[in-house]
Amino acid sequence: MRRIATAVLGAFVVVSVGVVIVQELRGDGGGAGGPTEAAPAGDVLVVRYFHGNRRCATCNDIERWAREAVAGAFAAELASGRILWRTLNYEDERNAALRERYGLYSSTIVLSDVRGGEERAWRDLEELWAFSTDESGLADYVVRETRAMLEAAP
Repeated sequence: MRRIATAVLGAFVVVSVGVVIVQELRGDGGGAGGPTEAAPAGDVLVVRYFHGNRRCATCNDIERWAREAVAGAFAAELASGRILWRTLNYEDERNAALRERYGLYSSTIVLSDVRGGEERAWRDLEELWAFSTDESGLADYVVRETRAMLEAAP
């Protein structure tokens, strides 16, 4: 029974990560130039990874680790659309409004609580770089902060 539960949970995580990857490839996430973003409708928590024009190996690691942590810990929320993952280039002029709103100057993750299509609260995970060589610590930090934003929402 334990092996079956482990296999089912493992399959669920693999499928969830696959959904995130498909979203990235479809353009819901980000390419080299990074897409712009329409305001999300409804009640969602948007997890945005912002990067600049030049992406180093550390930046790519941080994005991958964070995306995998969110996909693993919040697979059901991603599948239902309660959480959205987005990758955006903050240096792209099409994203200037977001850059200004959040005061972006380097790669980071911003959590955005959207209710009825309007942003109610947001949080910059500015401690992200303290975990630039610590995959487990980064994952714990991102999951903890994401969970706190979800719990704060009605």
